[in-house]
Amino acid sequence: SLFLAEIPLLYESAGEDKFDAVISVYADPAFCRERYMKETGQSAQEFEKRMSRQIEPKKKYAKADYTIEK
Repeated sequence: SLFLAEIPLLYESAGEDKFDAVISVYADPAFCRERYMKETGQSAQEFEKRMSRQIEPKKKYAKADYTIEK
């Protein structure tokens, strides 16, 4: 059987060992910032603040078993 979980802070919570494989989705940071601002009504500064608390996206992609690029 197949089980799929969407976990935005998987590496930050050290949960990657609980899964057989990790798929990471890559999107251009400018695209992510614009989408965040549009969907939440928050500022670019709030986006940057949130991103600064996460593992750098390139490091997440390097750790993943599979990567999807948007």
